[in-house]
Amino acid sequence: MKLYKRKLFNEIKPYLGDNIVVVINGARQVGKTHLLFFIQQYLEKKHYKVFYYDLELAFLLTTLNQGIDSFILNLEGKGYEKGKEIFVLIDEIQYLDNPSSFLKIIADHYKNIHQIEI
Repeated sequence: MKLYKRKLFNEIKPYLGDNIVVVINGARQVGKTHLLFFIQQYLEKKHYKVFYYDLELAFLLTTLNQGIDSFILNLEGKGYEKGKEIFVLIDEIQYLDNPSSFLKIIADHYKNIHQIEI
């Protein structure tokens, strides 16, 4: 799939890899998921390990709603090694039961997991 760079990417790029959570919000059908895929492609070209979660998929939503331990186990099943720097892209984060708490725990306790959510 051909992905086109969005202007917003230039504003996000300086924060990639920082110890902050990047949250992208906006109206439906404006290209947020496309931007997330572009970021994924960009990071993979830089040889970062990137994990994408679409929470419209019930099994992924269930896994993340079970808590951080379930999330980390899921990541490990996909090849994540504890302590290694990775990026996690979460699409449709609003479907989580408690997205703020989830994001805060990851940001506070897993500094090597960089998060980008829409």
